[in-house]
Amino acid sequence: MFYLKTTNGIQCMKLNGVVFQVNKESDLDRINTPVWITWNWKTALRNKISYYVEEYNDKDLKEYVASLGVKNELEALVKIFELRKDTFNTKVRLWKEFKKSNFRYSMPRFIECLIDFKFPKKTKEKDYKILDFIKLKKYPYVLEFFKNKNNYGSKLDVMIAGVEHRFGWGGLHGARKKVHIKGNLIHIDINRNYPTLLNTYFPIDDPIIKKIHYYNSTKTGAERIPYKLADNAIIGKFKDKKSKLYNPALNNSICVNGQLILLMLIEMLEPYSKIIQTNTDGIIIEAHNEKMILEEVKKWEEITRLTTKISYHKELLQKDVNNYILDGKSVGYTKINPLRYHGVVIKKAMLAYLDGVSPREYLKTNKEIRDYQYLHKGQVYYNAGLSGYTLRDDQGYKVADMPKVTSYFEKRDDRAYIEEIYKKLKEYGI
Repeated sequence: MFYLKTTNGIQCMKLNGVVFQVNKESDLDRINTPVWITWNWKTALRNKISYYVEEYNDKDLKEYVASLGVKNELEALVKIFELRKDTFNTKVRLWKEFKKSNFRYSMPRFIECLIDFKFPKKTKEKDYKILDFIKLKKYPYVLEFFKNKNNYGSKLDVMIAGVEHRFGWGGLHGARKKVHIKGNLIHIDINRNYPTLLNTYFPIDDPIIKKIHYYNSTKTGAERIPYKLADNAIIGKFKDKKSKLYNPALNNSICVNGQLILLMLIEMLEPYSKIIQTNTDGIIIEAHNEKMILEEVKKWEEITRLTTKISYHKELLQKDVNNYILDGKSVGYTKINPLRYHGVVIKKAMLAYLDGVSPREYLKTNKEIRDYQYLHKGQVYYNAGLSGYTLRDDQGYKVADMPKVTSYFEKRDDRAYIEEIYKKLKEYGI
């Protein structure tokens, strides 16, 4: 059962979609339910386990609800909860495990409150340490860059294995841009990268932190999710000045060594592969000698005490390191976000093109009016040719005001859509 407090009373919805009205809060006492959901903590009906979704002001709320393709705020509330229930379940699981924290907190704050540990003294950002085993033969100047503490805060842009990479204080990134590759592609993903670096080389003597990482390392599937989120959230708090876990030197030690360790892997694999992209947790390569690649990965694991997950792929379309399609799986732009349903017709048409459907043919078959929706936020204006209407509004969400479905599809000019689809495909190497 879901509840939403309104000025006209309290709306209630069962999971089967039935909506009814309750006139006073006392009427709810007869209903047995462990879950209460509210838009804002100020509207909480009871001090029980609550799930808080994003907050919007009154002006934005109507438009945002409309963008979700639902009839009212209550249906929007239920939809958001269903899409984010993993977060809620994570809080419940961790609360049952440690009997601490407050469900009203954001996830990072919720996890921080599970931990009693506090660093005994403050550290400085430049007090990071570089692990002794890190050795670079072809790219030693990257190691020297990080050893020189005067470089703190600056970035190093350099060609590595034929790809422009950026080293800095937030992670390593590099990618071949606007490429479409078919072949023997291998994705090498480092398992629990930063949490493992922390617990292996910079351990914190706290039983809860150790327990969270142990469960993240040993549990699988849905049971692992709460501990995976918690493990990563702990590291995220090292640079939060308001957190009791604030330790910028430790954060930088993990970040710097993570980049150098990944560069070691690239250096070892470069003779046997072509680097396609590098991200914080791993690399994608085109294999030239698979046997030697696997042998070098094993050597790297023995040196670093890290482990990897290796997957094989056949096709990659890549705009940049954050936007690509790997064997039909979208990362970045083409991944559809159900909570921000924006320009979806373009994304779906791009994926359909990969299956041999032309943009013109796809647009003829897509009659879902919501797919043509464009959202406006802030002072950004979208092309009127795409949405059919110019979006003009001040701060906040604005949904394209589409006319009735029949009249819209009769009068729509597909040229602007087709032009945009091909433009996006070109950015992905097609």
